[in-house]
Amino acid sequence: MVEQSPPEVTPAAYIQRWQTDCDLTRDAIHIDGLSMTLTDVMVRYDSADGSTANYVLRPESPTLNIATDIPSTLSYLWIGVEHLLFGLDHVLFVIGLVLFIRAPWPLLKTVTAFTVAHSITLALSVLGWVRLEQGPIEAIIALSILFLARELVQPPEQRSRLTMANPWIMAFVFGLLHGLGFAGALSDVGLPDDDLWLALLLFNVGLEMGQLMIIVIVMTCIWFARRFTALPMVIRGIFMPLKYIFAIGLIGLLINGCSEQQAAAPEAAPQAPADFTNAFRQALETAQPGDVIEVPAGTYTFKRSLVLNTDNVTIRGAGMDQSILSFKGQIAGAEGLSVSASNFVIEDLAIEDTVGDALKVNEGNNITIRRVRTEWTNGPDVNNGAYGIYPVQTTNVLVEGNVAIAASDAGIYVGQSQNVVVRNNRAEYNVAGIEIENTIGADVYNNVATNNTGGILVFNMPQIPQRGHSTRVYKNEVHNNNTANFAAPGTAVSGVPAGSGVIINSNDKVEIFDNNITNNNTANIVISSYFSANYAGQRDLAENFDPYPEDIFIYGNLFEGGGQAPGSSYLTEVKDAVYGSDGEFPDIIWDGIISPTLAEGQAVICVQNGDAELLNIDAANEFANPNVNMGNHDCTVDKFCSEQPGVSFFTADQYPDNLSAWGLLNKQANALVPAEDTHIYDLNTPLFTDYALKLRTLYVPPTRTAQFEPFDAFVLPVGSIISKTFFYQHNGDGALILDAGWDGNPASLQMDKTLLLETRLLVKQSNGWDALPYIWRGDDAYLSITGDLQTLSTSKGEVLNYLVPSRNQCAGCHATDHTAGDIQPIGIKARHLNRVDPIHGINQLTAWQARGNLEGMPSLDAVFANADMNSQQADLDHRARSYLDINCGHCHNASGAADTSGLLLDYADHDLKTMGQCKPPIAAGRGSGGHLYSIVPGAADASILTYRMNTTDPGTMMPELGRTLVHAEGHALIAQWIDAMDGVCL
Repeated sequence: MVEQSPPEVTPAAYIQRWQTDCDLTRDAIHIDGLSMTLTDVMVRYDSADGSTANYVLRPESPTLNIATDIPSTLSYLWIGVEHLLFGLDHVLFVIGLVLFIRAPWPLLKTVTAFTVAHSITLALSVLGWVRLEQGPIEAIIALSILFLARELVQPPEQRSRLTMANPWIMAFVFGLLHGLGFAGALSDVGLPDDDLWLALLLFNVGLEMGQLMIIVIVMTCIWFARRFTALPMVIRGIFMPLKYIFAIGLIGLLINGCSEQQAAAPEAAPQAPADFTNAFRQALETAQPGDVIEVPAGTYTFKRSLVLNTDNVTIRGAGMDQSILSFKGQIAGAEGLSVSASNFVIEDLAIEDTVGDALKVNEGNNITIRRVRTEWTNGPDVNNGAYGIYPVQTTNVLVEGNVAIAASDAGIYVGQSQNVVVRNNRAEYNVAGIEIENTIGADVYNNVATNNTGGILVFNMPQIPQRGHSTRVYKNEVHNNNTANFAAPGTAVSGVPAGSGVIINSNDKVEIFDNNITNNNTANIVISSYFSANYAGQRDLAENFDPYPEDIFIYGNLFEGGGQAPGSSYLTEVKDAVYGSDGEFPDIIWDGIISPTLAEGQAVICVQNGDAELLNIDAANEFANPNVNMGNHDCTVDKFCSEQPGVSFFTADQYPDNLSAWGLLNKQANALVPAEDTHIYDLNTPLFTDYALKLRTLYVPPTRTAQFEPFDAFVLPVGSIISKTFFYQHNGDGALILDAGWDGNPASLQMDKTLLLETRLLVKQSNGWDALPYIWRGDDAYLSITGDLQTLSTSKGEVLNYLVPSRNQCAGCHATDHTAGDIQPIGIKARHLNRVDPIHGINQLTAWQARGNLEGMPSLDAVFANADMNSQQADLDHRARSYLDINCGHCHNASGAADTSGLLLDYADHDLKTMGQCKPPIAAGRGSGGHLYSIVPGAADASILTYRMNTTDPGTMMPELGRTLVHAEGHALIAQWIDAMDGVCL
């Protein structure tokens, strides 16, 4: 989601414009939280076939179903009516005309002139032939109202001769102005490209219908006042001075509108209370673990740097353009905000004009920097601070949604760190837009790097203990990075030539793929060794430092333009010598310097990128023989999954909005990758959820263990996290396949044919388990404690209403012991887990025990196992009880929420009577379906149990939550089990 322009403040609204590009597989657009506001959202829908449509989402209807709700051109008729009726200035002007001209023929002539005039300017403006700012137009429309009000209160002999003799001329002139006002509204809505003229005509007709409605109502009131002379004088007296009252109302509207417009004048950000700067500094200095420090909207000026040294702290603002920490005029301290802490989150604020680095985070684990803007507002300048966002010597780092502008070194710099994700950021007008330096395991994706000197840099520097490797740069927009280098002389980036897209220097195992890299004047990709850097020979090389780039793999990128104007003199000379002064470098240039000890067969640079070429400039031989030999680079390097941030744990007051912050799952282009330190597991018979497939993971903190329990849920240590991700598969057309087969291995998923719906977490806190539902949108999932109802389409053309439970609904099902009141895992029990795992082919419990995450387990032969409901080896009774246990037993057990029913369906030592055989219902109500017993031996059709499994009526079905469809296979299994029973109910 990208903001298209700064917020716009008008007298009537606060307007923000956003754009998103996505595959609308679910065929619906929903605005979360809209129903709790008074806000309208205008959606312009551009489909892949080139057609466009527009729709308004309102609090009472916050969902747009693409297949059924996209409006036809005919909807512009109602948009016109609606705009006229809700445009108070236009309504009052029309009413004024009716009061001013009582005779039918002159009134018709005058209204017609008004109509023709605003139709002309409406068309001219919407079609782009006349363009005027809306502010002055609205002001002149207000003056037209003032003029009409004045004319109404004047005696006829004192009115303007023109308005008395030819009121239609006045109406025509003012109609031209009102047409421009109508055009402003219609331009916000937009017009369909394929039916532009028809939509414009219908909008005009709608305006006229609204006008006629107003005229008829006003004329009817006047007729009523004139005809019914028998009315009491008091009532008739109301109508007599109507035009005077109306005139005063028009003037009041004008004054109020002008005052609102003046009050609504936008500011960069609200000004802050004077004492907040001290309060904020005090909060940082005295912070305790778990604190959330709020920065309200405002601009706060600091003369000294800020410091935080406490773990488990969140700093949260009201938005990167609302909460601004300004260091303009800073006189003390090297940074703006310096943090030395772990489990740190900072989001939704800006740091401006620091003398040194804007935000530095040093030596911390589990760092999240989200939606932070760092900027030097004077633009590129050698005197600006070096780094905007600067985590260094950190582990498990997420840098997302940030903006970095005008740093004299790097806008976003991650150095000497491990397990890093840099995504969805924008870096511009820096020397280096994004720089990954001496870092192990970094994913850099979905970023925009533009107007920097160099777009994205992956460097290894000498004299630093940690040597970096394994970086992936993908799905980024890297274009027009041609800003002159303004770095301080002698710094590492001062030698970066302007016009460099992606630069790799002395780094190994780097993948560059699926990027758009365009119009970078030196080259779109530059690869070099330490010996080509501007600091070569100035710094001693440690014995273990490798100055050569190796195992570089470039594939699947879009290259356009660039290479025509190198940003250094020696590269210009090489370009001119090889391609002429009017020529241009190919997309990739390399200094050609290779390690003399390169292992035989080891790849240096592999290029599988269509017709893209690589030029070896032969720097080792003073550029004597620059050449293109793609045969040397026609190779591949094993792709790797960059090391992802490890699992992060958050206390209840720190729960992140993004699932990615937990580090449990990483959605990649072609894979869904669980964290390495989690267990992927499956159940013998799973809980049914409308045929959704599920990826389950368990995280147990390092050095901690789970305690085996023979029947109940395992006792897991504080810090444990259970995740369950729900998804469907499709054939690429978005129509979902119910009950699709899957082997349980996430590596086998085709993400372009997978619809992720939700991920539910169970988090073990010190006071027990907590349930958190996250809903997937794009590459991440977002916390939604209220749940959701999603309308989906199946491959059979059916509509599926998929329910994402709320946080309380999750807790309701997991409260397996209602007497204790706390919630417990349902699936983490020995009988459900005692099976071969879906990936490694060994028993799950044995594997957990071998990894040191499970203790107290007896011999595996002594551990009971539920049956797979589809197993041909297990007997019918075992399969049926296993199915009822997982699907019903969490409520229907001796201490569960449904214990009052007396129907116990967990896999304990229950006889058939306790499980419902010949048992009359207690409080089933209409859920009995008119049947007498829960189970009638030999007669599934007469049994309440199967009746409630076979209905989707919310007031009747069982289970009550978790499904909107009938599980046909489960119902068939239980029906078969009941039909096979002997006995008679008396």
